[in-house]
Amino acid sequence: MDCSLGKLIRDRRDRDEFFSESEIRNYCFQILKGLDYMHKHGCFHCDMKPDNLLVSGGVIKIADLGSAQEFLSNSPYKEYITTRWYRAPEVLLYSEYGSAIDMWAMGTIMAELFLLCPLFSGDCANTQVYRICNILGCPDDRSWLGESTKFYRFPQFQKIPLDVLMIDVSEDAIDLMTLLLSWNPNKRPTAAEALRHPFFKPCYEVQTLPCLSIGPPMALGSTRGVVHAQ
Repeated sequence: MDCSLGKLIRDRRDRDEFFSESEIRNYCFQILKGLDYMHKHGCFHCDMKPDNLLVSGGVIKIADLGSAQEFLSNSPYKEYITTRWYRAPEVLLYSEYGSAIDMWAMGTIMAELFLLCPLFSGDCANTQVYRICNILGCPDDRSWLGESTKFYRFPQFQKIPLDVLMIDVSEDAIDLMTLLLSWNPNKRPTAAEALRHPFFKPCYEVQTLPCLSIGPPMALGSTRGVVHAQ
């Protein structure tokens, strides 16, 4: 792999060169395919962030599974997981958590690809909650109020629509990020559901590919076959 997605974002920021929406769609589609595979096989990553995504050309892969957990693991869940800027509210507020924390992180990563900077950049858990409330507004009974937050005093902010923060971003992209960044983990789409979002419709369109033909059988002593494009 050439570099991490985090380095790629920092390089683009230094050059003041934004990613195109098609680039972001391509990266996010691949990341979600990887998360869908992990979640369907009983694991969630627990530390999704740009520096844990490795990029080579147009290919991106999920790395650093050191914090990954199994859904049915008997070991206790960790209190401090996920790098703070990508940490879901339920983790920050010491509530129960599951694979939806990966989907929250996916929303923050997608936003960072559009903005070239983290969406929520707190320097401690309390300021992280403050940063989230500053954009998403204070949670209520409709958005999510977990058992562990009954006595938590949230800073009072009105929600700022993401399309106010991100100009020239498509409605589908804004809608997907808004869903992923739901306070309520049960309202976030799963990876499989996110992959079916209209934002990814171009990823399923049939593309014109070169016609491939398989070369002649390998001669004795050959080490690889040949594929010829016509």
